[in-house]
Amino acid sequence: MQRGTARRRRIRAVIVVGGEALVDLVPAGGSGGAGGALAPAGSAGAGGAPVAAGSGGVGGTLVPRLGGGPFNVAVALGRLGAPAAMRARLSTDAFGTAQLTHLAASGVDTSLVRRGPEPTALAMASVGADGSAGYTFYTVGTATVGFADPGLLPPSVVAVSIGSLGLLLEPGVHAGRSGDGGGHHRRR
Repeated sequence: MQRGTARRRRIRAVIVVGGEALVDLVPAGGSGGAGGALAPAGSAGAGGAPVAAGSGGVGGTLVPRLGGGPFNVAVALGRLGAPAAMRARLSTDAFGTAQLTHLAASGVDTSLVRRGPEPTALAMASVGADGSAGYTFYTVGTATVGFADPGLLPPSVVAVSIGSLGLLLEPGVHAGRSGDGGGHHRRR
């Protein structure tokens, strides 16, 4: 083509959100995250019903909710009509598949998402006597911490938002700073 006759293709500016997508396990009756009640098909509690809490001194029932700060930011941007893309590693398990589906349904570009066979990270939520929220994160050996740099961002990227656990856990920080080595991290 000769100079001046080529059609210019308009590239849509994109906001890339990087960080974790996890499942919040919240006490039944608590407010939910972006995806509402969720349980993998064929598991106890399928259809969004609460599931009994496991060991660890937690009483009552817990309801799984799609969440994670960066995940929620990407969903909010997509729902507001902003051109957003999620850069994360999601599990190939039922929760990871639900996360990917929810991102796409919210208008988020998932082309920068990588998948892995490790389980989805979990955050167990609790409410203190004073009403404050507390979270215990189960991240060791999950798809979230298996994230590897996928390379350069597309030229259409105009802003990047990176947050939450992605700034505290490997590979986001140096070795030895990812927690207590016991398989979970507590934050209040």
